[in-house]
Amino acid sequence: MRIKGTEGVKLIECINPQKNKWVIRWDVQPETEGGVSYYEYVFLKRPTLSEIKDIIINWINDSIKVEIMGGYVWREKPVWLSPENQLNYQADYLQAITTSGNSLPVKCKFGADEEPIFFTFESLEDITDFYNSYVTYIREVQNKGWDLKKNFDFSPYDV
Repeated sequence: MRIKGTEGVKLIECINPQKNKWVIRWDVQPETEGGVSYYEYVFLKRPTLSEIKDIIINWINDSIKVEIMGGYVWREKPVWLSPENQLNYQADYLQAITTSGNSLPVKCKFGADEEPIFFTFESLEDITDFYNSYVTYIREVQNKGWDLKKNFDFSPYDV
């Protein structure tokens, strides 16, 4: 959950010297109504740089997983790309390819369970387009995550 604060918030600070309680903050973003928002994690001791990296890298990984699962749209239809759904879509695609389309039509559920959207693949071209498109999307999001991790500036936390 994002926290709202004031500009100039410290990325790392001791918030209770008597209890040696420390906080780290990251992804500080300006808010339209003023101030900033960010994520934070509280440590019950002064964190090492390695511990800080673990927290932030895990947050990046979790953010990328969420974006992969819920951020893909194909032909104006939201597609829920959970690992299970990815396997099901891949199986449908591979069966369609190996049977030269004779396994089609195949009906798939897109969207989330709360708001399912059904699509029937009638042609090899459609299922191939869908498969190639979502695989490309996943690769792009993964690359974004790798770039975030590679380029994250941990130097302010090395105190």
